Amino acid sequence: MSGREKLKALYDKLIPPYARLPLWVMLIVNVGGYELFKLMTFGREPYDLTIGLDRLIPVIPATVLIYFGSFAFWFFGYIIAARIDEKKLGRFFAADILVKLFCFLIFFIMPTARTRPEIAGEGFFVWLLRLLYAIDTPLGLFPSLHCLNSWICFMGVRSEKSVPLWYKIFACVMSAAVFAATLTTAQHVIADVFAGVAVGELFWFLTRFRFFRSWADRLIPYMNKKKDAFFGLFKRKEKPEGEEINEKTNKE
Repeated sequence: MSGREKLKALYDKLIPPYARLPLWVMLIVNVGGYELFKLMTFGREPYDLTIGLDRLIPVIPATVLIYFGSFAFWFFGYIIAARIDEKKLGRFFAADILVKLFCFLIFFIMPTARTRPEIAGEGFFVWLLRLLYAIDTPLGLFPSLHCLNSWICFMGVRSEKSVPLWYKIFACVMSAAVFAATLTTAQHVIADVFAGVAVGELFWFLTRFRFFRSWADRLIPYMNKKKDAFFGLFKRKEKPEGEEINEKTNKE
């Protein structure tokens, strides 16, 4: 088996076919919606929800590793939650899409930002924190998508018996670590963290009811059907065995 075939086999084992397109849609909505919000609110004066308690939280440059590490946590966390069961994917998909749209609406109605402190000193972690500040503008903070995405990874597995207990504990602890890191890197304030968890829990509760997730239960099979039909156009059609024999005979 070639390296390419091994990679494909790993991909097929890691992400079941029914979950691939929904995961891509969730990624596009998350990234695209956030960038669109920044364009739509460009030039508007943002609100600063910083309180006195936020100013008492020290900046700990080393925690930027947790902040950046959260992206890997989300990557595997979303896959693990999405591959549990095809039927349960509808609720996970609906909760994620609806809560993100709700957050983008809040970002548009009430854009928020915070003033970052000056980072003194030298070293790898200080450099990494300055890099974070350079590539990530402190806008659209309330609710915190960093905290929300981390908590979604935990909510999606916490009541599933098929998921090992060790991973549930890890997902909960990792989420808490991300909450802390958003504060100790001065990326968010306390209100952002609590709001991220609160809206996540709200929409996870709402999607218990079929009224809030029925559209997702219909949309996911429809998307997968259209995806299969589209890629089916590019698959090489196998010729019947008799037809292949006739072609060989004619050539001879």
